[in-house]
Amino acid sequence: RLKKMNIFVLDITMRKSCAGNFRGNTCVDKKRVWNTIKDTGFDNFVVASFRESHSLEDEIAAHVNLTKSRSQKQFHYSMAELYSIVEAGIPSFATPAGVTKMAKYGISNVVLDFCIFDPFIDWRKFSTQDFMDLVALRLEQIRASSRNGRIFLCIRDAFDTFRSGKNRNKILSFIAYAAVTLVPRYNVFGIMVEDSTGTLLPWEVAGIIATFRATMDSNGWVNGHLLVQVGKGFGMADMNVMAALSEGATGIWCGICEEGGIAGHACSTSILTNLFRMGNPFVSSRFHIGRLCQAAAKASKIITGGPVAMRQEIYGPRCVSIMQDKRLLSDVADDTRRTLIFDDEADYRNDPLLSMVPEESDLSEQMEVTFGEREYDIMVLSNMRRLLLLDTKHKRKCDYYSSVGLFTLYERAGGDEYLDEMAEIIIHDE
Repeated sequence: RLKKMNIFVLDITMRKSCAGNFRGNTCVDKKRVWNTIKDTGFDNFVVASFRESHSLEDEIAAHVNLTKSRSQKQFHYSMAELYSIVEAGIPSFATPAGVTKMAKYGISNVVLDFCIFDPFIDWRKFSTQDFMDLVALRLEQIRASSRNGRIFLCIRDAFDTFRSGKNRNKILSFIAYAAVTLVPRYNVFGIMVEDSTGTLLPWEVAGIIATFRATMDSNGWVNGHLLVQVGKGFGMADMNVMAALSEGATGIWCGICEEGGIAGHACSTSILTNLFRMGNPFVSSRFHIGRLCQAAAKASKIITGGPVAMRQEIYGPRCVSIMQDKRLLSDVADDTRRTLIFDDEADYRNDPLLSMVPEESDLSEQMEVTFGEREYDIMVLSNMRRLLLLDTKHKRKCDYYSSVGLFTLYERAGGDEYLDEMAEIIIHDE
């Protein structure tokens, strides 16, 4: 299933990754993030979560509408809360800003966001049927301003409610109600669920997602999307997303990088890279993984104000050598693998860490990546390796992987061919 699925990606970098950080993001920051992600191959974006008063989200939504990609069709979404306040245990029926501001900024698609078991609601006063009627009312209001837009129902506490045991039937009843009543009437596009703290284990996530999928299918919602997001917390986030996808989830809703939330979340760059190395044809045709990694790193730097963590998986500096490993990417053509990270605009070339002394073949490959394919003398490569060993033995920490560092090592090892051509490349890089 993972090898053949046409995964649906709802990018929420503008919302998720720019929120929950210690460093505040300005309007300029968010515009830079948007300009980084808008041409990465994604075509579904959450661009705003509006408030009643004018806010930063209004400025960003206007900017996004003016600068959206002209090369592909894109679907922009507003996140709208089901209700803005609970008074005396009863949710407000007033139309939320996320719905009223859609038309103003040319946004026709909505993510209706709610908890199925809100502890602030007095369920003795407000029954489950009242809750379902409120959801139907919101969908009616959305359809009044957006006849053909896509609508997702985002059930924030779906995993927690299902695990609670006594409320398990409530979430399944709601999914069945959505499939039987809301889909035919309002053409709901799908359901979104999340495990915000990453507390579940892969087989738990797989089982819950399989149950949700079976409930949707058995009630005729076979084509409905089921998107999943998993927060980081206990080292299981990426695996849990893959488990969900293997058991019936049709896509993911997440940022391009891991920033956002309490401890981050499983990002689209990581999930798509793993599907890519499995040989998934839809991922390989829709996305350029190298550019995706670059965009993830750039977005991370803008959002956090600092460099990408050295040990960041997939798009971090130390993962460059892993991403180039032929054994890990055996299904990928050599020319594709070569451009996976070292693309035209990549800024990783100066970052990789030399964790062990490489073989002559590794040095030759690095020379080709940096200076182009040439007939490098095997004796010079052998001397380069010997010098690396000596530097390590004498505790000399040298730069070997930047173009300048590699040129210096090559010259120290007795290399005297191609020096002028290599110098031109260094000048061009600078």
